[in-house]
Amino acid sequence: MKYCEECGTKLRNDAEFCYQCGAPCSDISDQALYLVRAEAYRREQKQRGKGEGGSGTGRTVWTVLALIILAAVMFYIWFSPGRRSFQYAVNGQTQSAKELYGRSVRDNVAEAFILRMLTPRGARSIVDAYRSGEIAYTDAAERLRTLSEMEAPLNNAARASETMEALYKSDEAYRLGEKSEAEGDFRSAMMAYRMVAPTDSRYEAAAKKAVDMENRYKSEVLKMIGVPETEEEYASYVKTLEASLAVLPDDGALTDAMAALKQNFAVRIKAQTVPVMTDYIAKGYYAEAIELGKRALIYNPEDADLKSLVAGATTNYEEFIRSQVNIYLANGDKEGAKAFLDRVGQDLPGDPVVAQMYEKL
Repeated sequence: MKYCEECGTKLRNDAEFCYQCGAPCSDISDQALYLVRAEAYRREQKQRGKGEGGSGTGRTVWTVLALIILAAVMFYIWFSPGRRSFQYAVNGQTQSAKELYGRSVRDNVAEAFILRMLTPRGARSIVDAYRSGEIAYTDAAERLRTLSEMEAPLNNAARASETMEALYKSDEAYRLGEKSEAEGDFRSAMMAYRMVAPTDSRYEAAAKKAVDMENRYKSEVLKMIGVPETEEEYASYVKTLEASLAVLPDDGALTDAMAALKQNFAVRIKAQTVPVMTDYIAKGYYAEAIELGKRALIYNPEDADLKSLVAGATTNYEEFIRSQVNIYLANGDKEGAKAFLDRVGQDLPGDPVVAQMYEKL
């Protein structure tokens, strides 16, 4: 087998010259072939390096030039009034920021652009500083307000200010919840924990606490509701349940408690009223019977028994009034009849029978 000593190309056995590079040919061993090819590769790489030397040098020059320009731009931005006024605001030197902005940034398009380009990052850093407790709310709010005034009309700082205000209110709500919980005011604690914002890191903890406070508050309310002995106690229990339902309008336990309270008290009032009314009617105490019946109907507005007793007492009272008026008239005492009707009219306000008798007089 024959190979070219110059480039290592495989040749025919009878070849006298290399068809690839034109060099004279001779037989070469496999061991020498490796050296021939290695040398050819080295010469090729060397030649390639010489051919590309000019373009490599050119690229290096342009790279260095670009880096110099970039460094100059960064140097200008770093010491520019726009960046310095921005940094003043972020650091809390709000008065210096406002003065430099008004003097060198407000009417300079390039400087205003630099300030507005930096503001979103700065606004986030202020909110993060407040969130971590590094600065107080009032300090953070003043810094964001200054940035917002300088950055307008983009409003990145204004939006950050709204985010921070929401965090502040959320923090205040959580603190109020803890304070109310410690004081045993479960209703206030529940409402406060519900006001913690979803963006607050304690939101899930607050939601769990709100559920716990709700259960405690509900349990506390239900324990307060007993069996009322008087109308005053009943009114107090109703007021308590109404207040709790205003906070938990869809709570089944509270709704059931209200319904049971009203139903039980209505039954109790009716049981107490019916026998007394019956006795009063039998004795002719019609006005008293009517008054008792009307009070019982407040708690039993659709009760047929109570309505029937009130109607019967009213009819009997009207007959009694008519007979008394006739007695006055039979004695020629018309003025006495009118005075009598004035008195009984207070027991039956708007009664048509009484009104008719008065007109006839």
